[in-house]
Amino acid sequence: MCDTPLSGDEESVCRFCLPDLPVTRFHLTPDNRAEQLFFGKADIHRCACFCFYRKGDRFRELIHEFKYHDNRKAAYRIGLLYGKMLKNDGWHIPIDQIIPVPLHPLKRIKRGYNQSEWIARGIASVWNIPVLTRVLTKKKVTSTQTKKSLFERHLNTHDTFHTKAEALTDGMHILLVDDVLTSGSTLTACAISIQAAADVKISILTLAFAE
Repeated sequence: MCDTPLSGDEESVCRFCLPDLPVTRFHLTPDNRAEQLFFGKADIHRCACFCFYRKGDRFRELIHEFKYHDNRKAAYRIGLLYGKMLKNDGWHIPIDQIIPVPLHPLKRIKRGYNQSEWIARGIASVWNIPVLTRVLTKKKVTSTQTKKSLFERHLNTHDTFHTKAEALTDGMHILLVDDVLTSGSTLTACAISIQAAADVKISILTLAFAE
């Protein structure tokens, strides 16, 4: 983030930049701003985000590193960092499986990996919970959400995902993981698809909350 070479046991973020991360602390606040995005749209148990995602912020550049510049290790390490923070703060809800928000197969081939999966694996390494990558799939290509209105985002993600019902068991608690939470349209579509396939509880974690 500061262009200073990492040293020792530093990974992705140096000891000088760590205190400057724009941490949301949403996990300590029930009915926080992230959870409010899903009110009346999807049945979400808890939702938390690691840091704020703001224009001109250096954390935004870090997100872009693994979202657009083939730095999957950064996604894993920041996921691990967030997992440790949640564990240290006592934010513990019994999770059975972690499901990363999928990319369409064509987009995954083009990018080479799914950044949400690497974030999920970082979190899972701390919590010792399995990551399921073949339960939820994206069945149609959607255009970027970046410049769309809220209604356009909803239309863009409607009926986009498919869930393998046989891979889930009623009563499970699923953790959905993504990189950035903006309007919540994509995660809402994922949650609706999963809960249509099985009677499960869903919580959400993302690395960034867009402002």
